Amino acid sequence: MKKIILVASVVIIGSCLAIFFLIRYDNKRASQMIGNSSVVIDGETILVERAATPAAQARGLSGRTAMCQDCGMLFTFDSNGVYPFWMKEMNFDLDMLWITDGKIVQIDKDVPHTGGTAVTRTPNVPVDDVLELNAGASDRLGFRIGDTVAFDFK
Repeated sequence: MKKIILVASVVIIGSCLAIFFLIRYDNKRASQMIGNSSVVIDGETILVERAATPAAQARGLSGRTAMCQDCGMLFTFDSNGVYPFWMKEMNFDLDMLWITDGKIVQIDKDVPHTGGTAVTRTPNVPVDDVLELNAGASDRLGFRIGDTVAFDFK
């Protein structure tokens, strides 16, 4: 009986430590996301992580459990194009702001993560930037099609 209690205790303590370190690792990734870059839309500042390389764009926010309320991920492209986005391995819903030449041209609200399956969204027109925000942020902050986006990259 004592062996069973000892083994159970070790398993429970090991599981708790594993969960603690996984949460800590995920929070570290989220804090690294903020960086020094931001965008300003309609007087609202959003701290962003830039996904400017193909590897960063493919990874995006996949696997993360959350994003701070006034943070986002900005995908920047060298030229205008119709870039499809997918929700593979996502753990939370998003708003997607499609941007052309510093203006919002489309907003896809409450894009579902649907358990991390490959839900996709594609802009209706060519874009050169895409800003992903937490679902509901575009309504909460009052963003509209035609709003100007000012970029502050450091």
